[in-house]
Amino acid sequence: MNKTATEIWRDQVERLIKWEPRRDTLIGFCGSKDGHTCQLGLELTVGSGEEGYSHIVDNFGTNVIGSYARVVIVNPLHEKLPRLIIFASVTYNSFVASWVREHWRSLKREWNEHCRTLVGRVIGHSSNGDSRRRKLMLGDYGSMSGVRWKLDWDGWIFLGAVSGTGNVYDLGDQDLPHNGKKLVNPLDRNTHPLILGDHHACLEHVQGVLQVVFS
Repeated sequence: MNKTATEIWRDQVERLIKWEPRRDTLIGFCGSKDGHTCQLGLELTVGSGEEGYSHIVDNFGTNVIGSYARVVIVNPLHEKLPRLIIFASVTYNSFVASWVREHWRSLKREWNEHCRTLVGRVIGHSSNGDSRRRKLMLGDYGSMSGVRWKLDWDGWIFLGAVSGTGNVYDLGDQDLPHNGKKLVNPLDRNTHPLILGDHHACLEHVQGVLQVVFS
């Protein structure tokens, strides 16, 4: 099999607490309510008898139930290779960009150890428009470290990273239709203002931009 570049992306699904009988653990919590920060892969041991019952009651009282599932999907950029789920964990969506960055690094280490030889390198990540991931992507594109490249186009400010072998990496990909809806929806609701820089934007502003672009 020829190696192919790979990108990783995520999605969210439904809320649920389950008991895993093989390990006697509860799955679906994502960390303590006290100063909550989401934990990946959290499994809480139940136990037997009255002690097990107490553990169940205590866990529901002291831990946050994940409202979403964090799913890592490998998307090989090759028409004959399917997308594959390699990781899933609950989350309450309570985390910051630095937490995502550490998870990306962990994913890359695991990928390089177990999958790179057979499938190929990871070239970047994509997301559905989440602001924390977007912050990381903008940071990567704005970095001046290492060998960088850019498009030869007036006004273009983003820089890509190039490895010693000439391969690009740390590419960021946002879901265009999803972000488009985030842009359009506030324009139709006076209770959800669209802020661009220090100013409010309205539908007429967007129409003006489109007229200039397509004129």
